[in-house]
Amino acid sequence: MASNNPPIRWAIIGTSSTAKKRILKAMAQLDGHIPELIVGRSASKLADFQKEFSIHNQILVSGHNDYIAAIDSNQIDAVYISLPNSMHAEIVCGAIGAGKHVLCEKPMFLTTNDFNNAKTIARHQVIAENF
Repeated sequence: MASNNPPIRWAIIGTSSTAKKRILKAMAQLDGHIPELIVGRSASKLADFQKEFSIHNQILVSGHNDYIAAIDSNQIDAVYISLPNSMHAEIVCGAIGAGKHVLCEKPMFLTTNDFNNAKTIARHQVIAENF
């Protein structure tokens, strides 16, 4: 059933097998969800993801700050984070600070301080952990 709502434009942060085998395959089955951006550290993986899932844009990054900068775009509404666990809290907080909805691989946070920090930053965003 088609919706009158504008599509949700997603940034996929990380080129993991979970992102490829589960999230993007599921997203392809849903109306109103567009993989707008793929962000990662491997140019060849980015090109593979972009071609296989018709992702509009890609950003090759070299560090944490590059991930945060990629998220801060008015071309995306939500982010899916599939990075090493130690990077989750920083990228989640950067995304909600940029006003994006977040779906993150588990565990989203490694400490209660990380959770409390994210809770303080969030305004109206949906923040969910993927199981």
